[in-house]
Amino acid sequence: MKQSYNVKQIVGNNLRKIRNRRKLSQLDLSDRTGRSLTYINNIENGKKFLSEKTLQLLCTALEAYPFEFFLTDDIPNLDQAYEIQKEQEKMLNDLNEVLSRYQRKGENSD
Repeated sequence: MKQSYNVKQIVGNNLRKIRNRRKLSQLDLSDRTGRSLTYINNIENGKKFLSEKTLQLLCTALEAYPFEFFLTDDIPNLDQAYEIQKEQEKMLNDLNEVLSRYQRKGENSD
């Protein structure tokens, strides 16, 4: 059976969790995003849905990825998902470092 999701509520709950993890008040977040305190509160309470632009502002202000706002409680072991994400980020950073070394070697051999 397919699960029915209230996306506004999911986004609002996740926004609250992420904001609290960053130890920010709604007012702090409002200041960082340029969105009104009422709007932030309405998103968190599932009364309003955010625009793409607001999602971008929230990601920047909270140093979060867009997918984090859409995670549901039925995802098994969310902590493990975050650990995997950290490992993937480290691997990407390591790969970028290796690639940049090879690019520098190629530039120096010309």
